[in-house]
Amino acid sequence: MQKKEEHKKYEVYLIEFERMIIVVYLEMINRLNLFSKRLNSVYSIGRNFKPNHSIIRRLSKRKEVIESYYKKSNIHTISCDLRDISKPYNNLWSLGFNQLTRVFSNDNQIITELNNLKMIKSEEIEYEISYRYIRFLVGYS
Repeated sequence: MQKKEEHKKYEVYLIEFERMIIVVYLEMINRLNLFSKRLNSVYSIGRNFKPNHSIIRRLSKRKEVIESYYKKSNIHTISCDLRDISKPYNNLWSLGFNQLTRVFSNDNQIITELNNLKMIKSEEIEYEISYRYIRFLVGYS
């Protein structure tokens, strides 16, 4: 949590992680509801689990808040370029990097973070956090 205050990219990464957990939980509950009759007939444990509807409502609201955080409408056809830089040693890394640098040449935040990727190729977790932050900055989620 200490790093969260250090740079916006850590906050973005944690928010994305929270969104993933919420989505997975809500999808699990939806599947459980969908197959509850089958679960009850096959496993007696299915009868013992009752989802807490107040938690589901709160998580659904939280999911909406988090998703609105990511709704930046910066429209570029950059999905291939982002895919190229998703892994530090991708054969197309330089191509994606150069294309993104050209497209966002006027955006200092994105250029700074792209240059950061060059420096931290060997630090897997930091690379992933920076990569996801770039995706956030360009409005691609």
